[in-house]
Amino acid sequence: MKHKWYWGSFEGVNKIVFIGNVLEPRWKLALLKIIFHNLGAESSKVETIGDEVKSDLLTLYNEYKGVGNLGSLQTLDEGDEEGLEDELDDDDAHSQREMLLQKKEEQQMEISNEVDKCFADPFENPRNKNFNLLDWWKGNQSRYPTISKVAKDIFAISSSTVASENAFSLGKRIVDPFRSSLTPKMVDALVYTHDWLRVDEFNLYKEPTDEEIGFYKELEEIQAMANKAQGGNVQVSTSTSILPPPTPSHL
Repeated sequence: MKHKWYWGSFEGVNKIVFIGNVLEPRWKLALLKIIFHNLGAESSKVETIGDEVKSDLLTLYNEYKGVGNLGSLQTLDEGDEEGLEDELDDDDAHSQREMLLQKKEEQQMEISNEVDKCFADPFENPRNKNFNLLDWWKGNQSRYPTISKVAKDIFAISSSTVASENAFSLGKRIVDPFRSSLTPKMVDALVYTHDWLRVDEFNLYKEPTDEEIGFYKELEEIQAMANKAQGGNVQVSTSTSILPPPTPSHL
């Protein structure tokens, strides 16, 4: 069901999902085409999907490129040309200008073809178990200066925060009342407790430390004061007395 939800219809899927897949240097467009081919799509349809995803990535690339790269190139070239006439004679200055213009054209051509270059470069080894996608893009920023920025933003997007069968009721796609009523402090407490319980060799039956005993005594005193205040219709503020629970110790 989930596979069909994400991959069943090309038209109904957010294209960011596809772009995230093709930015994987071990697979690029190949994996995307294999997936749709296995889903029964015709070869012509698979090629069309690949072209559209590449076009979407190129659109993103042009947006990012327009923000900074060309402006920085222009500033760099103008700075290189300044002072040529003062330091060189006319012939040398003319030759230097031609070299700078040629360099600028080559740089602009390289930038304009960065998407094609990314897809044309060799695949990374898919059997490398130590491969880290984010580290790879970080290490290749100089090789793909603009595409790496696109990848950085794409991979920062969470595809899913929690499984739907856990967060939603079976009847309706609505967050259940318990989850919707949790305060930020309670969510923090649940997350921390979950992390503590996952600690290796955690002992639920260990003797409490002096710090933990003092903490629990303070909680009992606060609870007793709260019960007494409720009986006398008097409000007692306990916010200044409550301390965060100590982190459980390992064995």
